[in-house]
Amino acid sequence: MARRVARHSRSGRRLGRGSILIGALVLSVCAATAGAVRVFTTDSTGTPTACTAPAGTLTVAAAPAATPWLTQLAADYTNQHRTVAGRCVQVTVETLSQDQAQQALRPVPFPGAPTPPDVWVPQSTMSVALLRAKPETAKLLAVPTPPIATSPAVLAAPAEALRLLAGPDGNQPPLVTLSSRLGDPRGWGQPGFDHPEWGAITVSTTDPGTTPLGTGMLLALVGVQTRTPTPEVGGAAFRQPNVQQAMIGLSHALQATAQSGDALMARVAKASTVAQVISSVGLVAAYEQDVWKYDRDSPAIVLSAAYPVDGQLAADYPYVVPKGSWIDAADRAAADDFRGWLLSPPVQGRLDRWGLRGADGVAGPGIAAGLRVDSTLPLAPVPQQAVDGPTAARTAWRLLTRRISVLGLFDVSGSMADPVPGTRQSKLDVARAATQAALGFFDPADSIGLWEFSRELDGDRDYRVLVPLGPAGQRVGPFPNRFVASVAAYRQMVPRTSTGLYDSILAAYQSATADYRKDAVNTVVVITDGKNEDPGSITLDQLLARLRTLHDPAKPVHIVTLAYGTGADQAALAKVAKATDGLQFASPDPRSIGTVFVTAVAALTG
Repeated sequence: MARRVARHSRSGRRLGRGSILIGALVLSVCAATAGAVRVFTTDSTGTPTACTAPAGTLTVAAAPAATPWLTQLAADYTNQHRTVAGRCVQVTVETLSQDQAQQALRPVPFPGAPTPPDVWVPQSTMSVALLRAKPETAKLLAVPTPPIATSPAVLAAPAEALRLLAGPDGNQPPLVTLSSRLGDPRGWGQPGFDHPEWGAITVSTTDPGTTPLGTGMLLALVGVQTRTPTPEVGGAAFRQPNVQQAMIGLSHALQATAQSGDALMARVAKASTVAQVISSVGLVAAYEQDVWKYDRDSPAIVLSAAYPVDGQLAADYPYVVPKGSWIDAADRAAADDFRGWLLSPPVQGRLDRWGLRGADGVAGPGIAAGLRVDSTLPLAPVPQQAVDGPTAARTAWRLLTRRISVLGLFDVSGSMADPVPGTRQSKLDVARAATQAALGFFDPADSIGLWEFSRELDGDRDYRVLVPLGPAGQRVGPFPNRFVASVAAYRQMVPRTSTGLYDSILAAYQSATADYRKDAVNTVVVITDGKNEDPGSITLDQLLARLRTLHDPAKPVHIVTLAYGTGADQAALAKVAKATDGLQFASPDPRSIGTVFVTAVAALTG
């Protein structure tokens, strides 16, 4: 479906779109748009009346958790017959999941994607941070606006279990206790717990690989392991052996994962005793609102809530306004007016009826009345997350829990000898170190392989096989496994001549399809800083035609291209990725190659 950019008729019938998915977004910073007029249409007694000005629709795409309460508030706003910039505004709310946003938030939507809305309300700032991992999306997203509602992340369980986690003096942080006790074969029978009838210590949460809360809990766990505040956990932490071991322990201790807090609480509701809750569901990482809704229904076993990270992983519902050509001044004025209304004291005072706190993190009386909590104090402000932390957390989890087969095709042309500003290293040195470090994310059961390419490296061939594609834990020649062989191969790489790109891509793709693993996500990752410089090679059109012929949707092998530095042919690389339903990434600054490489490797696993 083609994008509709010029969508405003002279009659002024629409301010927004009626469809839900969005293509290109940038967050509105917060100031009111110039020229917006905020008034009520009222009769002589001050009572709102039917609006006689031209009507316009403000379309809000919201996370599933926000849709129920935001729909009600939108209806109340519309019923007040407000006019903005001379138009009556009607707000409609439709659902946009995180997965849908991952697909839709692009400069050009995927074919068939509906046109963008006027406003996006994701569940958390983490949602935005995760989308910014894709370069094309990062260019379109700015710093999130302040929240319109909040709900902190909590660790929920029957009160007795939380008391044990708090320790004898009641002051032990629950995540610290959990991290140190997780994986002990004695489970809840460990000294100090003394409840062997509860079985193993397990955890249930939303999926760490696909949901903001689950990703955030990984960051919190890593923060405990590295003694780092959760927002400061960066990508480098996930390459530490103790962190990877802790994540493996968490994966073994996961009793259940789900896509929503409601789904988790539905599992808890099936239990009729404390022992059943702890043995069948375990400790539940959720949002306060999820537990509030569960307890409100008078279940057989009431849950209590502890606040392990002081609200730092809150669902803070940022109000995101696109900054695109399809949004004009009237749209922005209407979006700004609706946000201002949502943040007004009367509206903020109503949020606790849905189990939400206000934008300032203060819990209304309805929260304490419907939930056993250890704190109704204001949340700490949600701090800015380390740039690569959320992406690294999700990447590490996906690589840990899904089998992958990755053939790396590495450019060693002469331009890779160029120095990287601010370092004493060449582009090849920096890229080589980054990709070596990324090997720490792989499991021995994954498949890895490494090729290098330049010009005529192996007879007439522009590429050379350094490590054949195969199980990472398998012995390769004199090396005990492919990990060690790959590290050795990376160290042997040196810059060569020019760039034989197209023939090398085709050969690598043919090899990866021949070694297809049906139990894995199969990917060829192409890293290059240049363009095809082999006059005797196939053309780009010929390469694309061959790739489309070889690509089998039933046995897909995807090409992920990584344009390294500013000299790479991004247009050609984008076409190559698209021909195999792959993805393109860019690292214009050579120093960012580590984060981008790891993101690229895991991009197709979710």
